[in-house]
Amino acid sequence: MTGAQAVDGVTFSGGISGATFGVIDLQPDDGVTASYSASLRNSSYYGRLDGRSLDQEFSDETSGQQPVTHTLSAGDLNATLTAGDGIGEISIHGAISPYREADALVEIRAVQTYDVTLSAGSALTLSGHAFLDLGYSGNGIGNRLTNASTTIYMFSRNDNGPVTRTSLGTREVGYSHAEDFWLAFANPGTEDSVVTVQFLTDSFTIVEALPVPEPATYAMLGLGLLTLGAAARRRASRA
Repeated sequence: MTGAQAVDGVTFSGGISGATFGVIDLQPDDGVTASYSASLRNSSYYGRLDGRSLDQEFSDETSGQQPVTHTLSAGDLNATLTAGDGIGEISIHGAISPYREADALVEIRAVQTYDVTLSAGSALTLSGHAFLDLGYSGNGIGNRLTNASTTIYMFSRNDNGPVTRTSLGTREVGYSHAEDFWLAFANPGTEDSVVTVQFLTDSFTIVEALPVPEPATYAMLGLGLLTLGAAARRRASRA
């Protein structure tokens, strides 16, 4: 997938789809069936456009598992966040360029966090698809600061065990990557374990407008061109 297109500026898109939990029985002969139960702990969706005479923002902590779309738009600036009804089904896309010949900022972030109770002697699996794209067209753009990521974490709340994750992240425009991921978290103990699974995709970009010449600069340029033209005519008349 690719980000929304802008004439000059940065485009971005990222997200997660098709996420599915599974379970593996690590002790098939113990007479206990491997199992898990998952529940959404919280969701957090945030977006902001900032620039000259521009201040748009949304913050959503209450949508939960319900599908939702949030969109911000002004001129060539736009940012859209979408959450579906599937596990970790979140995506962002947008474009940013200077707004009214001034610097501009786009920030957008989607997070879903699940608690998964995993039975003893079992391993939790998670599979799905993740993608991240960051494009750039530099005409009319000065400096730009970019940072984008798509990440899936799995870790236990019962102990300080390792964190299992898939992470796509970049600060470089021109980055484009998509992958099918598969993660696993084992609970070889004799008691149930609570596993935290977090899905995250975000982008933060600032673009700087090139300075616009003052009227006096144009006047000096015009005078210089007239002088060069007069000098050329004099040389031609002498020839």
